[in-house]
Amino acid sequence: MVGLKEKASSYPSQLSGGQQQRVAIARALACDPEYILCDEVTSALDPASTNTILKLLRDINRTTGVTIIVITHSMGVVEKICRNVVVLDHGRVVEQGSVGEVFANPVSDAAQVLLERVDWDA
Repeated sequence: MVGLKEKASSYPSQLSGGQQQRVAIARALACDPEYILCDEVTSALDPASTNTILKLLRDINRTTGVTIIVITHSMGVVEKICRNVVVLDHGRVVEQGSVGEVFANPVSDAAQVLLERVDWDA
């Protein structure tokens, strides 16, 4: 499912960062979970590997129905694969809703900062 059949006998040091992320996703899937929590799943990856991992997560969600919870500072990641978003500020929920709603009309300062819509000259 994660596209690493040819790497089954490889050592972790022989895998790229993206391949190591796919191994981590495979380990999570082995438990047949309802949810998979992904904390900064693409933070150390190049753009091509990022897209590969995001497509994999989207496909897993669509084919298995498992809910993917993504923790990220990258609004590009949220925009690509999420339906809903919760914005936290110092551990408190300051905004939540569909990605389209929150991105179109960010209300909280935290969401505006994440979406780079702060007027720094004001």
